[in-house]
Amino acid sequence: MTASSVSLKWAAATDATGVTGYDVVRVSGGTETVATSTATTTATLTGLSPATSYTFAVYARDAAGNRSPRSATVTVTTSSGGSASSCGVGYRVTSSWPGGFQGEITVRNTGTSAINGWTLRWTFPTASASPTSGAARPRRAAPR
Repeated sequence: MTASSVSLKWAAATDATGVTGYDVVRVSGGTETVATSTATTTATLTGLSPATSYTFAVYARDAAGNRSPRSATVTVTTSSGGSASSCGVGYRVTSSWPGGFQGEITVRNTGTSAINGWTLRWTFPTASASPTSGAARPRRAAPR
């Protein structure tokens, strides 16, 4: 993440007719705007404003032109600029079952200096979804 861009990465979706791409949408209140479309599980969004919060979600598209339900949203705040700090956020479903799933969120410092005072906001796609168990387990990566 920089003052004007953010890189997003997500787990690949599966579908009986084959997933052909993904739509990354910017979510603002009840409005969604397609930020980009891609055939891969990564997207770098540019042209963003410094020190501004943005909320994004992803839809998978299949070969028949159908769209999946929307993913959970992720909110990021671009840096104010002039800093060597940068981070990346990844999300993936590690297992799922009828009515539930287990997910993993990875926040990685990709810059050359420490990031202090950061916040990650998570919004489930429906009001009825909420965590029922689990714990956050921070892991410290080896220095680069």
